[in-house]
Amino acid sequence: MAIYDMHRGMEDEKRVRLLFRLTKLRSESMMNAVVRVLVRGDTVLGAANMEDVDESSLKKTLTRLNKINETVELIKEHDWNGKAKNGPI
Repeated sequence: MAIYDMHRGMEDEKRVRLLFRLTKLRSESMMNAVVRVLVRGDTVLGAANMEDVDESSLKKTLTRLNKINETVELIKEHDWNGKAKNGPI
């Protein structure tokens, strides 16, 4: 598990939905399944069954979303550290 991995049942729904904007994902069922896992705490299998999506596709989507989240967090760190070192423009 990477340092920036999102955790089942521990994520804010608005933040997860904002991360969707950084993807090509458009399937409402898949997005709902991701929310079930990351926000509500459902298992991957349970969320896949409830939203009628393929379990392996849901796992891949969660992996991709975690990579996007990692990039967002690294950018935030960079911005924070850069501002702390360089001060305002």
